[in-house]
Amino acid sequence: MAIGDYDECLDIAVGKKDEIPQTPEQTIFTGKYCLIELNRPETINKAIAEYESGNTDIPIAKTKTFLNMFVRYKHLTNNTMKIGLCVPSKCSREDIKNIMNSESLRKHIGRVNVPYCEIKGESQVSTYQIILLIILAIIVSCLILGTFMDAFHRLKTDPQDLKRETPSYFCQIVQKFSFMVTP
Repeated sequence: MAIGDYDECLDIAVGKKDEIPQTPEQTIFTGKYCLIELNRPETINKAIAEYESGNTDIPIAKTKTFLNMFVRYKHLTNNTMKIGLCVPSKCSREDIKNIMNSESLRKHIGRVNVPYCEIKGESQVSTYQIILLIILAIIVSCLILGTFMDAFHRLKTDPQDLKRETPSYFCQIVQKFSFMVTP
């Protein structure tokens, strides 16, 4: 594991005998970039709570380190730090989570979650993004349809009749989406 640059990580491709693979079949593994969320260890949270309750005899009260900054700027941060991590593509999110949550590491770095991993060439689209794109497509389609129907209606109807004519309820709704209508 190595903390690294996003693009550099995704460009990693390892072949047999550490040679650069020429084809995908020669690739043993590639780089996988994962986002890990580190929750503050419980010992730090307890020390912060003690310090805030007025106990100035604890070590955190006497230091000028970043731990003391957690106390001073607690209202500006949450309990989670996010770090990018570059691992081999053979590692799963569950593997990374299990390693990082091992007893020996948990007491120093807190509980770890791995919400996201990416391998070059794989695109992940969330449900939220799909729903947003569908809504956007519906709105754009309504605008285009409304403008075409309004333009067609104006071309077929005499300008004098447009002012006197009361369009149907459906036409009124469609015209609301037209770019040609001016209030």
